[in-house]
Order: sequence, then structure tokens, then C-alpha cells
Amino acid sequence: MVLTTQQITETDLADVSALFEQFAKTHNSEFKGDEASLKKYLFEEKISKCFVCKSNGKAVGFLLFTPMLATFKSRPFIFINSVYVAEEFRGSTAFLSLISALKKYAKIINAVWIDGIISDDNPLKDSLSALGRNKSKWHYVGRSLAAR
Repeated sequence: MVLTTQQITETDLADVSALFEQFAKTHNSEFKGDEASLKKYLFEEKISKCFVCKSNGKAVGFLLFTPMLATFKSRPFIFINSVYVAEEFRGSTAFLSLISALKKYAKIINAVWIDGIISDDNPLKDSLSALGRNKSKWHYVGRSLAAR
């Protein structure tokens, strides 16, 4: 199985929209967006960025993130909004491929760190050492706090 990871393109919107829907279901939630809203916020208004991991040209995972400015450092940092890999590709290198692409991007923009929030019941929280301990700040939230 050959996996490739790249920044999202408009041709990926249908696949990524389906992955967003799958991701929402894993959180007992409903995805209320669509391809048009993804296009608007990712390509027109550029609010966030997204890497897509593909197998045979089909999106099987995504990493949605937002570059921000660290006030006291006056340099960018990256906040990871969501990471999702389709169930049948878990255990492959998809997650690490997405994280590797993010680390390369962080280096390009001279980011001071990568940050994110992950619930304490997420099995990926132990895998986040792939980001490197010195430049990542992960906040673990329990179910009750995350549900607020």
C-alpha cells in the first residue's frame, strides 16, 4: 500500500467531506458542513489548512490545522484542530505521514511549536511523541471538559 500526503486541493473536497462526516460520527456528532463550506473556509477565506493522506488517489485521512501568531515570540505556531484516519487505514503509516507533513510545514514557516487538544480517551494521545517533546504542547481534556 502506497500512501501519499499533500495539502488539500479542491479536487479532494468530496473525499475530505466524507472523512469529516466519519470523524464527526466517532464523536457521536453530526457533520453539518459540506463541500461548499469547506471550499469557502479552506480556499477562499483560508481560515485553516489541511493535509490529506491518500491511498490510490482516495483520501483516507486528514490533519486540519491553523497557523497562528505567538504573541510573545512574534513567530507563528500551529494549532492542530483535528486529525482523523479512516478505520481501515489505522495501524498503517497514514497518521505518521500526516504528522511528518505538518512538521515539514512548521519548519518552512519557522513555527515555534505545534499545539493541540486531545481527549484523554483518544488512543492517539500516546502516539503524539512523533511531534517531538520540545516543540509540542498537548493539552489533554477529559470527557466532561470536552463536552462543554
